[in-house]
Amino acid sequence: LSPIEAVFSLPQGQARRLRDAMAAELVGTRLAVEARDSQTQQLRATGELVFIDNALGELSGTITVKARFANADEVLWPGEFYAMRITLKTDEAAVTVPERALQQGQNGPYVYVVEAGKATLRPVQVDRMLDGTAVITSGLNPGDTVLASVPANLRDGSAVQVVAATPVSTAASASSATSAASGATGRSRP
Repeated sequence: LSPIEAVFSLPQGQARRLRDAMAAELVGTRLAVEARDSQTQQLRATGELVFIDNALGELSGTITVKARFANADEVLWPGEFYAMRITLKTDEAAVTVPERALQQGQNGPYVYVVEAGKATLRPVQVDRMLDGTAVITSGLNPGDTVLASVPANLRDGSAVQVVAATPVSTAASASSATSAASGATGRSRP
């Protein structure tokens, strides 16, 4: 039980990001892994990635990985299911907005930016979303004010009155701009 390992699968689309993150790690360090309660997403334990299979599952299109947890308090138990999250990297200068600020249009995602008291539609490129935060790769600058709550009748150029500002932030001031391979469910084993 102490230590304990968890085996889980990731979609093949995450394999390249995972390999790139491992290559970027310092020699002697490993990627951090969180085991979360599969129902509530509450953090149960933190550990490290110790194994990546070198072949994709032909039928499932997934890659098998293994994480090791110290588990000194025996919070993880063999046979239980956990939601796993691997931290691939932390982007200190990432531009982030609340996920609820994103809108979808015919030409892709966009947000409304407040400029001179008017709502301006601004197309954006989204890299990823994690824990209610969207990481934006283009279309916004730190300090831009976006509308986090968008009324259905809002149009480009509509007059707006900002009650509570939600400025675009960088990851250094945002709570979560961590790149993660998540959504995998793993089963722990001794």
